[in-house]
Amino acid sequence: MSKLADPGCPPDPSFIEALLDAMVACAEKCMSQQASRGNVTARFGTCDLSGLFTNRNGAGAGCDTIGTVLSFAPDDGSQRIDILHVACHPTVLHGENHLLSTDYVGAPREKCEALRGSQAVVLVGDAGDSSTRFTRRGEGFDGVERIGGEIARRFAAATLQPAPIALNGIQDVPVHLDYVPAEDEALLSAQRTLTNLLKEPAAAKTSGIAARADDLRQMLGMVEAKLAIPRIRLDVSVTLADLGCVRLTLVPSEVVFSFGEQLRDASPVPVLVCGYVDGYLGYVVDQTEYGRFFESYITVFYGFSQGRCG
Repeated sequence: MSKLADPGCPPDPSFIEALLDAMVACAEKCMSQQASRGNVTARFGTCDLSGLFTNRNGAGAGCDTIGTVLSFAPDDGSQRIDILHVACHPTVLHGENHLLSTDYVGAPREKCEALRGSQAVVLVGDAGDSSTRFTRRGEGFDGVERIGGEIARRFAAATLQPAPIALNGIQDVPVHLDYVPAEDEALLSAQRTLTNLLKEPAAAKTSGIAARADDLRQMLGMVEAKLAIPRIRLDVSVTLADLGCVRLTLVPSEVVFSFGEQLRDASPVPVLVCGYVDGYLGYVVDQTEYGRFFESYITVFYGFSQGRCG
């Protein structure tokens, strides 16, 4: 859960309490079932999810459209578990829909039992700049079923191979941030640039910043909100889990595709980038993309491109 909740929309304490109770109950159930089961066979596979989502900053920009599945089948024949990794924002539904929903994530979970005989857990990958903006047909629950159902069908058709899963180690990588926003020239420059672009809409098209007028206003609002903070101190960590044939990178933020790609390219085995884990701190944008898109501004990591975040 995020410690950076919108101050204008505080969370409902009863909802938070119910959520925590559900998490504890789920953990207790998993531990009790683990104790009663014997050996488990792990399998690994991928499927092509192209055409279902793209980079939302441009249909031709980069996007991880490889769906990955880790399947665990108990030798006693009891319920199989499939972990599905998808790098797409769960935002098929329109932002004006205020109903509590699992969006497209719920459909694969519901349909996998019928299609594969398994219970599914969905991990959201480096989805910081990917969505169904250019692929959805409608922004209602029909669209959710179409996108989510097709994701489930493609995962169900994936060919799985035995996978030597072994916990070889877990490492926490600390991220320390301590700076005064009003002294950050990158942030001050962004304020000037965004202000000028809103005054001259024609210049926005040639600025290199890929954003609509509404996005520019929201970006400027976020910049000015950060400038109003006297000092930002933050200590968090990214968790790396080495499972042998695959590695998990657990990040308390939304990771954009170009950063996720760097993490995958640096590993000799497949890397599953998992966002929204252990908190929420906005977007994490690598230096090559910093400042160009909406995601660079909706974050506390304004010092990232300047090397202030270790």
